[in-house]
Amino acid sequence: MTLADVARACVPSPSDASSSEESSFDDFASATFDRLRALRDGARDLEPARPRQRIPNDRDDGSPRAAPLVEEVSSSSSSAPTRTSSALALLACAAHGARAAGDVPRWSNARLRALADSTYDDGFKARGPDAVIDSFLEAYSWEEPPSKASFGADAASDALAAEIAARQLSWCLERDELYRGSRTRDVVAVAMPRVLRALDYPSEAVRASGAMSARALSTRATGFDWRADRWGAVLLDACRSALIGATPEVWPHALDVACALTGVVAKDAGIEEYRKTFARAIDCARLRGTETAYAAPLLASFPDLIRDAKACVAVHLDRLLPLLCAYMQSHRDDVAVGAASLVALVVENAWPRARAHCESMWPHVKRAYAEADGRSAASCDKLRAELERVVELVQLAAGGEFTRVWKSDEDVPAHAVGLVRFLAARPPTVTKL
Repeated sequence: MTLADVARACVPSPSDASSSEESSFDDFASATFDRLRALRDGARDLEPARPRQRIPNDRDDGSPRAAPLVEEVSSSSSSAPTRTSSALALLACAAHGARAAGDVPRWSNARLRALADSTYDDGFKARGPDAVIDSFLEAYSWEEPPSKASFGADAASDALAAEIAARQLSWCLERDELYRGSRTRDVVAVAMPRVLRALDYPSEAVRASGAMSARALSTRATGFDWRADRWGAVLLDACRSALIGATPEVWPHALDVACALTGVVAKDAGIEEYRKTFARAIDCARLRGTETAYAAPLLASFPDLIRDAKACVAVHLDRLLPLLCAYMQSHRDDVAVGAASLVALVVENAWPRARAHCESMWPHVKRAYAEADGRSAASCDKLRAELERVVELVQLAAGGEFTRVWKSDEDVPAHAVGLVRFLAARPPTVTKL
């Protein structure tokens, strides 16, 4: 049995598990341990991947052809392309290795994950980035057979094959070695069609891996011009679409990519791109209320988007500010503090509109200030400092209108009196006519 055969056997196929018996994955994992150990022991003897010459998926003009996500790497058909053992070993590592999310796929276990990581270290990292890039490009550059429809009698096996393939792709795209050197453009061209297919797949597990792939590609391919060939616009549109009905596993990755690429695409496409991203993200987040699985990623991704968008955020205040005010009441201290900090950033970038919203914001701000006593000492101090910054900015932006609001409020909780005292100590706002 050659190393190529061993590598093929390490990758699960739909036949390794029955749709009605998930426990059959345990049998596959037990059998795979010895195979993967043999692959690790022979990692330094892997046949070098073939240098990339022309990707079969490329069109005559050099642009990539849409590629199916599912690939039968274990096919024994004589017409199937023959990969080198390096390309097959990379796919074996990708099926079991550790991703940034720290997950263990359901067909694997922690022992196999450790073996896969050590196999990658010995067989690829030890040989340098070119070995990783060559193996990746060979593994994903073949013309693939059409994937089956995800309906009917084969739906379960098709979904499993796609889940495995999507997991392999996301693991590969998280390898830093792929982006070292001058071939990042080749990596992006090969990966993008599969990333887009995963983002649009019916299975939630596949979409989650697709979103992780998109995030890894957009954040690690720092030397790639996402405005070139309009790849940035394509990936941005796919990630915005993925936000609709996104699960907590998809949401943070798709949102992060959408926010990061909006500013890049807007340089050519115009400020309409900001409107699309804000509208989609806010609408989807509002459907989830104050669920922290959706609130925390939004609070992490929105600051950079708002700094890029600047005054473009102003038209979304009617829906954004109520959402952030609700987040300030979150049971999670970091969410409440992050929401207050983001409100301050919003006011800084949309200060001409603060006057119209100061009255509706005040009840939420004073309540969050009063309830800060129920949080940890450190979080209480942080939250109150952020809230004081918010009201100070609103006072500067809205002037006498905001002063009228808080001075006429006769229902200030005892624990929020400090906020009123803080405002009273501010110097008066001078408005030039």
